[in-house]
Amino acid sequence: MRRFRISLLTLALAACAFGAQAAGPEIETLAGRARDLFDYGRWSDARQEFLRVRAALTPSDRLLAQEAEFYLAACAVELGSPDAEGALREFAERYPESVYANDVRFALGSFYCAAGNMEKAREAFGQTDYKALSAPRREQYDIRMGYVEFAGGDYRKAYDYFDRIGSRSEYVDHARYYKAYIDYAEGRYGRAKQAFTTLLRSDAYRDVVPYYLLQIEFREGNYRYVVENGEALARRAVPERRAELERVMAESWFRLEDFNKTLEHLAAFRKSGGEMDRDASYLEGFSLYRTARYAEAAEWLRKACGAEDALT
Repeated sequence: MRRFRISLLTLALAACAFGAQAAGPEIETLAGRARDLFDYGRWSDARQEFLRVRAALTPSDRLLAQEAEFYLAACAVELGSPDAEGALREFAERYPESVYANDVRFALGSFYCAAGNMEKAREAFGQTDYKALSAPRREQYDIRMGYVEFAGGDYRKAYDYFDRIGSRSEYVDHARYYKAYIDYAEGRYGRAKQAFTTLLRSDAYRDVVPYYLLQIEFREGNYRYVVENGEALARRAVPERRAELERVMAESWFRLEDFNKTLEHLAAFRKSGGEMDRDASYLEGFSLYRTARYAEAAEWLRKACGAEDALT
């Protein structure tokens, strides 16, 4: 499952008005442009502007200097800079009473989340005062904490975080995808199918969604849907996923009693790296038997035998 990266939203500027008292109008205009660039997600341009702000400050511009330092650290997070963590921790040490202290903890959590260090992300987010965040940043906190819990295997907590994301949010597709996956993994196929179908319109997820829809239709016994839609998916799938698709199509053709097609897809399953377990060996052996290839069938049916269970 691929990892996705979520950008920081607009940061709280509680000290902005006070910093402007010390700074001149020209420097405040420059700082305002830098903030706007940051808000629009133009991290590199924002960083350059905040570097200009910092270079133009006088010793009396203490609050604006603090703001610039914070934004430079936040830009480092967004740009994936290797010194982002150090910049945030240095800021926290230099300005322990800063109005940005909560934002720093949040930014650290975001950095660790993007870096895949979920334990540290959980720790930093746990130290963040959720209620002190602005509404947009609480939304971002929820999507990231949802991902942290999802990666840790706690689907219930993850679902609760993703469920907080509103239908008008820029993160709605991400939240919908992970909720749909959790529903799918826990057997709530109707709800999962509804969400995955909606995601067919998503630029981020339209390519992966048909795979899950095919699996759901298979589990619901809609074998004709599987054989009619599986071929196109298998052709463009990576080997591991292709093996799964070929296995599903093989069993679907088996259920539809086309045993030559079953054998064809089982061969493709093995070619893609799939391992023949007892169930697959039974499908192979029975299909060979039904196509009058008895000697080959006997060999595969022996492999399907094991403990004294229903299959044996």
